[in-house]
Amino acid sequence: AVGQGVELIKKFRDASRRETGNLEFTTLQETNRPNRFVIMEGWQNQAAYEAHDKGATMSEFQAALKPIRNSPTNPHTLLPFANAAPRAVPLGALYMVEHVDFRGGDPAVAEAAVA
Repeated sequence: AVGQGVELIKKFRDASRRETGNLEFTTLQETNRPNRFVIMEGWQNQAAYEAHDKGATMSEFQAALKPIRNSPTNPHTLLPFANAAPRAVPLGALYMVEHVDFRGGDPAVAEAAVA
């Protein structure tokens, strides 16, 4: 169902980009495991993010994806971190997506990560 999933994600991406307050909506597909995807979103403010998260576009996407999903989503909501506007990316560009947790373990590290 990878092809079906790709089409659902493209439709979700295109609809989300048209929503009020959307700054960025990038979808990525893992090269070695094509059934794994990453969606990176940027929203103008918390209200725009919440409207998207609770809106029809999201609920329709989740409902359409449910029958073919083979694992739960793994969302990571981050505080703003970009210091520049999104720029055009050439077709076929490769991304590296990395997730690092700073919570837990050494309390000094966790405290320093808050800022």
